[in-house]
Amino acid sequence: MVTALKSKLARGLGVEAKAIEGGKGLADYGMDSLMAVELRNWTRRDFGVSVAVFDIMQDGKRIDDIGVSMKKRREMGQHSRYDLSWWLSGNREHKSTFS
Repeated sequence: MVTALKSKLARGLGVEAKAIEGGKGLADYGMDSLMAVELRNWTRRDFGVSVAVFDIMQDGKRIDDIGVSMKKRREMGQHSRYDLSWWLSGNREHKSTFS
């Protein structure tokens, strides 16, 4: 997922994926809140993983960290603590991250 995240960011910035360093934060590449919302929507649509915009924009959060977090959430079937779409969808068997 880290590679996919880097590729998505590179496409958005119009650069090659190899130019994106995983040890840097998204803000280092000029990520703003609108781009963060687009990235969040992409992770939901393409990977079934919800990542809060706050988590994407969090100061000091490295690209590698976000990618690893996405991978873990996907493997565990977990949603972002801010996403209640699983509850609204009627899937009451999912355990809330609030508890």
